[in-house]
Amino acid sequence: MQNGMIVDKDGKVHFVTAGIKRARIDENGNFSTADGKIDTSIADDSWHEVGTAGEPAFENNWVNYDGTTRATAAFRKDALGFVHIKGMVKNGTIGQTIFTLPSGYRPPKYLYYPIASWDAYGQVYVNDAGQVIPTHGNNGWLCINIPPFYAG
Repeated sequence: MQNGMIVDKDGKVHFVTAGIKRARIDENGNFSTADGKIDTSIADDSWHEVGTAGEPAFENNWVNYDGTTRATAAFRKDALGFVHIKGMVKNGTIGQTIFTLPSGYRPPKYLYYPIASWDAYGQVYVNDAGQVIPTHGNNGWLCINIPPFYAG
């Protein structure tokens, strides 16, 4: 079976990913393996806020759109190894890196995603070097909330 998510007839969510034959999250949010044991050693990573101390810096004049009323640029890895990226950014140059994900948070291949942008179609890609780069859009603002990907 390929990597993926299955919702069974009872509405329970099961995951199949590399290295884990079968896992699920129960109605209380507990992660368990195929034998039904809850594994509390596997936990979601906390959000890493781009541009803060000890985290990746913004590049090429990109900044958070508004840190008080809009989501800030950040990333995290969940318990199953999927990376989540969120936030709204502005002012940089389209075609230039917003920030670079550290090792362990990078996809094995280039991934392209459509995104919302100020009055324009937007597109961003994340490459295997971890660079998050908008290829289309308006730098007045870009929403970089993209679907999770598996960090290979």
